[in-house]
Amino acid sequence: MIPAWDKSIDLLARAELSSYDLIRKLKSRGYEQEEIEDTVTRLYEAGYLNDERYARAYIRRYSSDRSSGRILQELRQKGIQPEDPQQLLQEVYEEEERSEDQVLQKLIHSRLRYVPESVMLDMKNTKARTDKKDMNGNVNGNVNGNKELNRLYSFLLRRGFSYGAVREAVDQYITENA
Repeated sequence: MIPAWDKSIDLLARAELSSYDLIRKLKSRGYEQEEIEDTVTRLYEAGYLNDERYARAYIRRYSSDRSSGRILQELRQKGIQPEDPQQLLQEVYEEEERSEDQVLQKLIHSRLRYVPESVMLDMKNTKARTDKKDMNGNVNGNVNGNKELNRLYSFLLRRGFSYGAVREAVDQYITENA
């Protein structure tokens, strides 16, 4: 069997990995826990393994099409817990000169740019119907009656954006473009 150090270098040469992913891959290949721990420690010391660097690269890669909340959730699933996740996100957003609102607007535009004007007008009319308040004074958030609008909401919610942010951004886009 190839030593854990050599296998780790091979894996890291192919792609940037978090320590969690590397440990998981080494375990699945049958390496002993002690050897894995020693290898990971050596990799950190040599600078080949760095979870903060991985987190920054991950945020840079996915910040153009996902919400910050979803990105942080995915990082946690990969075993990465930045000391100050909001600060890290803010730094990357500043480096990339973008904000979460800009990402949301870009995604809405990309999904609706080829939608015919008649459908946009129908969306605007659907939006007007859903803005009515019920007997308790609550705004009805149902977007029934417009398949394209439902698809857009579902797409953006799956990307991790909150319903309120999606609704506000979609309403703004439709108002400006319909």
